[in-house]
Amino acid sequence: MKTIYNKINISLLLIGMMVLFFACQDEFYTINQNFYKDKQIVVRNPLIKGDEIDTLRIELNNTEQIMLEELTDSSLVFDSKAFVYKVMYDSIAAVEEDGTIIPASRGTTPLDIIFRSDCELRTSVIIQVYKEYHAVEEIFVPDIASNAIVEIGEPVDLLPLLIVLPVNADNKGIKFYMEPNSEQYANITEEGVITGIKSTGRNKANIIVISDENPDIQAVFGVKVVDEIIITSVNVLAGLDGIEIGLGETIDLNLCTSVSPNTVNENNRKLNFELLEGSDVLSLNEAGIVRAIGIGTARLKAVSKNNLFKEFNIHVKTGLTDFTRLLWTITTSLDYGFVPDGTTGMAEDMFDNNNLTFFSITKPGKTYNDKHTPADHIPYFIVDMKSVQKFNYIRWNHRANNTYDYLRAWGVDLYGSIDGEEFSKIQEEINIPIESNTTTYRIDVPESEYRYVKVYITKWSDNSGGSTSGSTIQIAEFGLGYR
Repeated sequence: MKTIYNKINISLLLIGMMVLFFACQDEFYTINQNFYKDKQIVVRNPLIKGDEIDTLRIELNNTEQIMLEELTDSSLVFDSKAFVYKVMYDSIAAVEEDGTIIPASRGTTPLDIIFRSDCELRTSVIIQVYKEYHAVEEIFVPDIASNAIVEIGEPVDLLPLLIVLPVNADNKGIKFYMEPNSEQYANITEEGVITGIKSTGRNKANIIVISDENPDIQAVFGVKVVDEIIITSVNVLAGLDGIEIGLGETIDLNLCTSVSPNTVNENNRKLNFELLEGSDVLSLNEAGIVRAIGIGTARLKAVSKNNLFKEFNIHVKTGLTDFTRLLWTITTSLDYGFVPDGTTGMAEDMFDNNNLTFFSITKPGKTYNDKHTPADHIPYFIVDMKSVQKFNYIRWNHRANNTYDYLRAWGVDLYGSIDGEEFSKIQEEINIPIESNTTTYRIDVPESEYRYVKVYITKWSDNSGGSTSGSTIQIAEFGLGYR
């Protein structure tokens, strides 16, 4: 069965029936009970008109939405949110309130579909999660690789520049080789790290790339080797120019700026920074770190070795207490690697100021999307703010478009570190309010000054007296601030 989502939306436009989703025997459905009397529900395959199915087959890493029709009237398509979905084995798949199936691992599980107002209106199907093998079809060389420039004596990793297609190929392994006539200009490891030996002049050093899976699938491209790569521009990270920060916040300018091309050697990449205006707004030290010391606007300049430069502004505003997360990076205790709808689910989604996106953590003792969390594991994530910050509260948002508190974190422990290795306790047993899915919670913690924070997820519904439904804990936004 192919993707159902688009088909069901078209069908829903044909009917004027809109239903809300409440508990079984909700008043809304009671007053409309006659409409549903004697109705029978079936799961259909929208790609084949009238094709009733008893097994929903879905490939791992895909999502599909269940289509529900009346048995004898194919023009009547029920709103998926009017039904409760009870999966027997949530280690195989989960079904969200709108009927979207999210596979977790290979296998089969029974699924009961029950009308929220009348528990007699129901059906059951089997969800079968399978995995097809996807062979490599092509090694694609984008312009960034075919136009690459390598400096003598400076290793460059070419592997990240190439794309193996299809993107869901099961074996993306490739190996790199120099053409014999090009070995005088450079050498390259099988893994793709090239080091220049002699300038190619007008020529290029040609590289052959071969698929591990199928040696017949190859690509050939050339790179230039030069004595020294010249800086052509100074770049400022998008968002830095005009950024607004609060008093006391620091920014490491070395992490916000760069030079092009990115193969310029390490010594030549170093930029110098000048504070042109606003010495009463920002302080700037020799290491390139600025600190907000007053309200106003400061103008700065980043200058390269060959005197190319870029100017930018930083605004310090009164009343801003949340730290900017422009440079923050994050590591997690386990590799969850889950993007349920192709757009969200990753840890970085906690920093995008969008409460509809979220970080998805598999609950201890459960499996989701082939990612298992041991029952005795305490999930955590570590945020690197890139510079030491003084803070006294955490910011927390639950996923805004989901009302289930069993998908939320209920409590955390907070630790801090200067070096990312040794962590000290800031506060344990911090309760996270779970009443609202739209409120931004700012929770006071002891005043601390660290570069790294480690957040342990210690309480959630399953271990704190709530429902044991759901396989994940979802965090929409996490931040820190000082007030």
